Amino acid sequence: MNGYSVVLTKVFVLSLNAILLLTSCTSLQQDVSIPVRQSENSADVIAIETRLAVLDAATFMPDDKTETADRNAACAVLIDDVDALLSAPEISKSVQARFWALKGRILLLSGKKSRARSCWNTASVLFGADPQTVILGARLGEPVDLDKQIAASDERALLLLERALRRYTAGQFSGAVADFDTAFMTLEPFYRTAYGGVRDRAWKFHTAIPAQEGKDASILQYQNITVSEMMLAAQQTSDILFNYTAGKNLSEKVLFNKLTGAGLVSPVSAAFSADTVLAADQKATRIICARFLWNLYIATKEDPASALRYSRIYRKTSGLQSPIPDIPLDSPDFDAAAGCVETELMDLPDGVHFFPDRCVDAVDFCRWLSYIKQPLR
Repeated sequence: MNGYSVVLTKVFVLSLNAILLLTSCTSLQQDVSIPVRQSENSADVIAIETRLAVLDAATFMPDDKTETADRNAACAVLIDDVDALLSAPEISKSVQARFWALKGRILLLSGKKSRARSCWNTASVLFGADPQTVILGARLGEPVDLDKQIAASDERALLLLERALRRYTAGQFSGAVADFDTAFMTLEPFYRTAYGGVRDRAWKFHTAIPAQEGKDASILQYQNITVSEMMLAAQQTSDILFNYTAGKNLSEKVLFNKLTGAGLVSPVSAAFSADTVLAADQKATRIICARFLWNLYIATKEDPASALRYSRIYRKTSGLQSPIPDIPLDSPDFDAAAGCVETELMDLPDGVHFFPDRCVDAVDFCRWLSYIKQPLR
């Protein structure tokens, strides 16, 4: 073989090696980054995500009645199904990453954080950019920049849904609704079915009170609030207590003591007595909310004596009966109930009765509070 032939042979070998290397790298790239939704395993992935979505969404609903044992049992079955899919031969690394991340999320729902983190480590090595891997990392407390991940991801809708849930939990309800609605536009319908209730609660909270810069509205998620939580909700969602707090965010205990001392939970239709003293952890029923709201409302008026105007009419005029059947004339909160209804701070749920002993959610209380137009300053 002459020198020219040797050179040609070397060039051919080098070119062949380069082509093989390029082909290998290209294959590896495709194995890792091909969208899971376009893989041959997409039906299996969707089946697992459908069941996970139902279990996960329930944890964001405070009225969820699922027992922990039932949820753990459902998670155990789901984990077995994921393990079976992971044992299948020749699945791509991107799909493996998705399954490991889903398994980690299921384990996290079961309270098994260390095992969930192990799954996250495996998924991160296989394909760290997978949205389910990112979501699992965020829920494990990893420093995940969701905004940055959303901008870079091919499956941004999943990450938008996670940001919606994060904003919902933080009380950023307007942003949560926007993210939910955008995500639902491109996600599979089962996501709307599973998380639609959370989205609707976010909308309800968003419309309950006007958004206020610097206000933490997360307390709106509280169900069956106590007296001290009622006060805390007033402090966190409005400026109505400015004269009492000087604009400071007081602790729940300090706030309760200050507002109780100011008489905001004292009845106006009867003399103060041991029977009308409220405890901080006592349920804030509709009649207690009426007492608090009526005292606040009267405090915004120039004539404090107007607080008793209903008693003056109904109690001193022979033959008159209470205009509200379940609030008797001799109730210590007669003026509060009648006043809140007449001024439209509160309503009669069935158009007739007040339902004084019915428990109250924070969102309903804050809606009533917002009807007191004049802040106390």
